Amino acid sequence: MEYPSILLITYIETLANISGPSETIDWLKDLGMTLFEKVEPQDFKDMEEFKESISKGKMFLPYFTNIPEIEDNLILFKSCPFYEALWNYIEHYGRFPPSFEEVIEYYREKEDIAVSPFCIIHRFVCERIGKKIKIGGKNLFITRLGSKSIFGEIIISKNKIKEKKLNEEDILELLKDFSCIYYLETK
Repeated sequence: MEYPSILLITYIETLANISGPSETIDWLKDLGMTLFEKVEPQDFKDMEEFKESISKGKMFLPYFTNIPEIEDNLILFKSCPFYEALWNYIEHYGRFPPSFEEVIEYYREKEDIAVSPFCIIHRFVCERIGKKIKIGGKNLFITRLGSKSIFGEIIISKNKIKEKKLNEEDILELLKDFSCIYYLETK
């Protein structure tokens, strides 16, 4: 079903053209934060039970994408949850609108890593989901470490990788096979 995805991308493009990157980013954040607002909180006795729930597709995290893989404290998405929407647009128009790049560049300068405006939605969806989960009585925090575009462009958050005491080369190596990598921790 390609037309809803084309309409969403066209809406993002129109919003960016009329309101600029900052307003568009605010709208994308709000969308990501509200998508799972009504999801009931979940409690897990430990990280193993949480990981098992994801791997068996029983959790709401793989809501519209493939079931991610879990490796240590990393959650690895094989493909972008918005892959089909992005490719439908490319197949229809041949390229993304210039405003997409403006939004991405602005977001990278001001806030975080992204390879498409949909990365903004995905980040805030994951953060919202994390706020709904407790593991062993502690809150779950989900932090994006790296992303790969549908064209293969890779971007990582060097500061967050260093903060989590991980190796940049390991994350870059994983991004050869995965589109998004998030770090899971409880506090």
